[in-house]
Amino acid sequence: MTEPETTAPPKDPSKFIPVLIGFLILGLVGGGTYWWIARLAPPPTFAADAGIAAPIASDAGLPPVLPMADGDALLRRLATEGGASPQLLSWLGIDGILRRLAATIWMLARGDNPRSVLGFIELSGTFQVREEGNRVFVSQGSYARYDALSQALTSIDGARIGEYYRQLRPYFDSAFLEISSERRFDEILSEAISRVLALPLLEGPIEVQEHGALFRYADPTLESRPAGEKQLLRFGPENLARLQGQLRRFVASADLQPTPK
Repeated sequence: MTEPETTAPPKDPSKFIPVLIGFLILGLVGGGTYWWIARLAPPPTFAADAGIAAPIASDAGLPPVLPMADGDALLRRLATEGGASPQLLSWLGIDGILRRLAATIWMLARGDNPRSVLGFIELSGTFQVREEGNRVFVSQGSYARYDALSQALTSIDGARIGEYYRQLRPYFDSAFLEISSERRFDEILSEAISRVLALPLLEGPIEVQEHGALFRYADPTLESRPAGEKQLLRFGPENLARLQGQLRRFVASADLQPTPK
């Protein structure tokens, strides 16, 4: 059985598609976007005095271009200090992780499904449904598949993640320059968070309808939601509520700056 979806599922249905918005710090349009995603390998580290990489000059008014390898290393160190779960630390060990997180946030802000940058995250089990007469509903077992993932993504308290983000912000700004020089990363991050916090907690039976090899939500208001939002709804109400609480604590601590001060 495959999950509610409006497009063909990946060959491996256990691949998890959306995440990292839950962790926060931790669709892109046009050929340039896909080129950017394809080049997610980390760049070389730049030598600098006192072990701190010197920023590379950028155009006037734009954030400095910082070595992403240094940002990746800082992210991993902070996550380790914060008591991240072994599973979360293993994901943060992926090459170019900070670029992947910036791309994930950008795609979620647009409502896109960030499958292309999060293929290293997998779920166990398969999508499950239960039948009641001629009607089909999402099984609670489908939501349970996300329990371990949700626990990993919330293994560091959101308020502490906000503190860490203030240190990592220059690296996210630098990474986002590779996507767009017209908007600040904090603005994109705020939009992504607003999308997640606005998602409903789907209590009670959720009906789906089979369309060939796929399932779609029977409720047209759910089925018409953007792909990224529908993926997050598959966490189930308890896991999604946990992620939303994490984001609220993050926002209270992160000092987001959607526009320059």
